Order: sequence, then structure tokens, then C-alpha cells
Amino acid sequence: MKVSSLEIRAGGPDQSLVILTGVTSASSGGKALESSAAAAGAASETRGPGGVIPGPVPGPDLGSGPGPESVPGASLWNRNFRYFFTARTVARFGDGMVPVALAAGLLNAGHGASSVSFALGAWMVCFSGFVIVGGVLADRFTPRRMMVLADAVRLGATTLLAVVFAAGSPPLWLVFALSALNGLAAALFQPGVASMLPRMVPDVQRGNAMLNVAESLTTMAGPAAAGALVGFGGPGVVFGVNAGTFAVSGACLFMIRLAPMARTRGESFLADIAGGWREFRARSWLWGVILVWTVYGVTVLGPLVPLEAVVVTERHGSTMFGVMMTLNGAGNAVGGLLAMRLRPGRPLFSGTFALFGIIANVPEN
Repeated sequence: MKVSSLEIRAGGPDQSLVILTGVTSASSGGKALESSAAAAGAASETRGPGGVIPGPVPGPDLGSGPGPESVPGASLWNRNFRYFFTARTVARFGDGMVPVALAAGLLNAGHGASSVSFALGAWMVCFSGFVIVGGVLADRFTPRRMMVLADAVRLGATTLLAVVFAAGSPPLWLVFALSALNGLAAALFQPGVASMLPRMVPDVQRGNAMLNVAESLTTMAGPAAAGALVGFGGPGVVFGVNAGTFAVSGACLFMIRLAPMARTRGESFLADIAGGWREFRARSWLWGVILVWTVYGVTVLGPLVPLEAVVVTERHGSTMFGVMMTLNGAGNAVGGLLAMRLRPGRPLFSGTFALFGIIANVPEN
């Protein structure tokens, strides 16, 4: 067995810890994974001071046609990457709206501060609990198929959120259930982000960094737009726009064509998961990083994200919360630009050390 992707992410409505996201069946040494991590560890994939570390590519993907890995001198902005780039940036624009819409919608409906925490927590619990399973499914059914399926599920769930918020005060159980469903779909989606990128671009770190900059810029626009839309049309309109972004993302991902790759068959689903765990335990260089991110997620992201949403929205309104998240996206964009220029010798260490800058965001009272 070998690890197909390792994901390190944090921030936004979909904050998560270090997750081992998939396995493939061919055997390879630890150096392959470590070199892949070194190639992209300095770049962030999504909001927050984290990054994606793509590993060896998983099994055959849907579609046909050569990927850039089979074309010498392939351009970074090839057809597949353009579709992938559009899918990710558009979806991130919608994702940036979600915390603002949830906080404003639930608080205005009189549900209380804890409802926002439970809604965001339902997303994260389902994502964290199923992302390893999502990696194995991506290996068996191809990452692109799982990503398109995940976008279809999120399109349906978010459309329903738009309807119930537009209709008035939604029942909490339904909001929590739909948030959990979106987290489950994200767990099916995310392994493909790390495993598809190396098959589309000749320079993984540069492609990853460019994605991060663009996603951070759209994440800046998302909360600001959400703050304006909440005042204009309510949370239902915001969730409606978010649902539209999943439709665009799914359509773009459907248009991607990657060369089929051979995969050894025969092992069971549970055997794939067990093999991935063995590979994870065999690589001691991951343990320290995971420990740092676990502490970061439990002590910082877990309490800080819902508290920010509640406190800022209650005291200053949804527009100010959108402004705050916009500034967070600006910081992520600067970090992505630095990642395009800097290539530290120990990117994982550098990235985890940079996390402690979050202390500067902790208010005094």
C-alpha cells in the first residue's frame, strides 16, 4: 500500500486537522511521499495557514487524454488546470459566505449562540470522521468522480438550506443535518484536491500556491458579499449563491480529462484503510506535524471560529463579521504569494511554526 495524499488544512467554515486522505495499492518507499510533501508543503490549499501536500497519484481517473505529466514542457495553465482553477476559486467564493450566513440566520431567528457552534461543529465532525474513507473511495472510483458527486450532494443540501432560511425560521435539527451532510460531502471531495493537482501541472508547488492566492482572494470577496447580501435579501439568498457555486464547480470538474492510470485490484475496502494506517505509522516525520495541528485545531480553531462568528455578529453585525473574514482572506493571499517565492528546506516545519502567529488574533477581552 502507499499513501495517495496527505492534507493539512485549517481555517474558514471547513477547518480541519492533518488528515491521511487515501491509499493506493502499489507499494513504494517512504521517500516518494516525503519528496512529494517537500515539493508542496510550503503552499496552502485553502483558507488558513495550512497547506496541501500531494502524494503519489491514485488509481484510474474518469475521462481520457494525456495529462501534463505525459507532455514534455506542458504549460501550467493547461486546459485541465484552467477548469480545476475555476472550480476551486468559484466554490471558495461561496464557502466564504457560509459562516456569515449561518451566524446571521441562526442568531436572527433567535436560536442562540450555541446553535452556530453546533452547526459548524456538525460540519467538522463529519468531515474529520469520513475523510479517510473518502480517500479510499477516491482510489477505487477515481478522485474526479467522487468530487463531482460531492458537489452534486452539496448543491442539493445547500439549495435546501437556502429554501428553509428564505421561508423563515428553520428548525435547528434540519440545519444541523444539512451541515453534517455538507461535511460528509466535503470528506468525499477533499482527497481529490491533493491527488489530482500533480497530474495537471508540471510544477506542483507553484500550481498549489497560485490556487491558494486565487482562493484567498475569492474568500476575501465571499464574506464581504455575504454581509451585503444578508442585509439585502437575508441568509437564504446567500445560501442560494453558495449552491450556485457548487453547480459551477461540479460542471468544471466534469470537463476535466485525465489519462487513465493502472491500478492493482483485489484488496478489500477495509484492507485499503488498514494499509494506509500502516504507511502512516511508518513515517515518523509526520507525527510531529500531526501533533501540532491537533493541538492547533482543539485549542484554537475549535473554540475560535464559532466564537468569532457569534461575538462579532452579535456586537457589530454580520457586515463587520464579513469584513473580519475578508481581512483573514487577505492574509492568506499574502501567504500564498510568499509560498510562490520561498522554498524552505523544511516546509512542513516552517508551515507549522507559522501557525503560532494565530496568537496575535486572540483578543484581550
